[in-house]
Amino acid sequence: LRFGAEAQARWGTETDPPEHTIGEIRTAVLLPDGGVGIVDPRSPALRVYDAAGRPRQVVGRRGQGLGEFRYPLSATVDRDGSLYVADANWRIEVFVLINGKYEYERTLTLELIAQDLCFLADTLVVQGLSLSRQTLIHIYDRAGRRVRSFGEFYHSPSPDMNEEFGLGRIACDEKRRLIYYAPRIGNGEVRAFRADGTLLWRTSFSGFRSNPWVSENRTLTTRLSRQGNHTLV
Repeated sequence: LRFGAEAQARWGTETDPPEHTIGEIRTAVLLPDGGVGIVDPRSPALRVYDAAGRPRQVVGRRGQGLGEFRYPLSATVDRDGSLYVADANWRIEVFVLINGKYEYERTLTLELIAQDLCFLADTLVVQGLSLSRQTLIHIYDRAGRRVRSFGEFYHSPSPDMNEEFGLGRIACDEKRRLIYYAPRIGNGEVRAFRADGTLLWRTSFSGFRSNPWVSENRTLTTRLSRQGNHTLV
């Protein structure tokens, strides 16, 4: 994979005007018109920029009402160009494009907190911990109804370790009809699932560094790696 030597756009530094300043980039999603939407939980909002990096719109605001965010976590866009933004309040806020601006349309209420989102055809794929189901990946229709859940939940004597290994990123491969999942920490493992939940393959990045977990007095604790550690973002 080769990238151009020069960046096409730059923005978001502390010296930029307030409308350019970004507190934290949690997720970036490409929009159909070549722009980009950036989930900024510090705002909290989804900031929309055009292809040249010029600020176009701030979608959502802080609050508990419809179309508002407490702590946005991820976003994706469907075939029609609608934005789906997941928040830590167990909801997904949906915005539609009207006359060049994203307007609030509806709210999907889930039984879990969506850490990451992507679309595979017309199905919404959600990564998040559903402790009642002990699964990692969940398929919803566009109305927010759960179709199926799959992906084995990590089991160990440490609830903290289970939660850390259960939080990750997903990507939808429309061409191959696959869903890829990778935990943020651990051994750099990536899994590929079919949409029906079948595990097709799994692999690990070589040289992936992580903090070791140590068993002491029947308790699992983590220690800082002397060589540093990697996190998949």
